Amino acid sequence: MFLFQQLDLFYDFGTRHEMPAHIAQNLAPHIELREYQKHAFSNMLEYLSNESFSKNRQTHLLWHMATGSGKTVMMASLILHYYSLGYRNFLFFVNQTNIIEKTKVNWVCCTSR
Repeated sequence: MFLFQQLDLFYDFGTRHEMPAHIAQNLAPHIELREYQKHAFSNMLEYLSNESFSKNRQTHLLWHMATGSGKTVMMASLILHYYSLGYRNFLFFVNQTNIIEKTKVNWVCCTSR
């Protein structure tokens, strides 16, 4: 059984992590997360908080999403979440500088630049 299938069992019984308020408050006003992005973020929160899903508790995650589905917004949200947990150093590899600029535009703190 794949991890997403195990997580979907939680949803069948009504258990689901809500999107943390600090994500919506710090994303740029023009961004509204789509339902499948909220679902993916909820899966990530469940994976990180539930010890039965991982033996080694690593936070190496893969976002397997189609082109144009909002992976950059998801990464910006993930960075915001880890920032709220106290992390301050992030390494963000991309193959084009426009992706870095697009990520900055996704945050409230950077939209005025």
